[in-house]
Amino acid sequence: NKPTTISHRRAFLSKIAGATIAATSAVTLNPSSASAADDNLQNVYWGAGCYWHVQHEFILAERSILGRKDNELTSLTGYAGGFKTDSEGRVCYHNFQSIADYGKLGHG
Repeated sequence: NKPTTISHRRAFLSKIAGATIAATSAVTLNPSSASAADDNLQNVYWGAGCYWHVQHEFILAERSILGRKDNELTSLTGYAGGFKTDSEGRVCYHNFQSIADYGKLGHG
């Protein structure tokens, strides 16, 4: 049962990633000039509990739909709602040592 759930979730995320990239990049695929493409770029933010897998799906979509190479990928991940980091610039998930815990640093 679990492999089926994972495959359904992966298919769903792939569709979302593909649709988002296709919708937000449609203007830049045939721009009249480079500056017109830059003027029409939009940031899109997604909220997800565990975002690493979501980023992976967006990267796969960037590669397959837009034909981007590794140095051209724009999908990024991170915690929302806060600006603090620990003394080493880290923000981490809950952990036993409570090192740079995102909840304690004010992130969502």
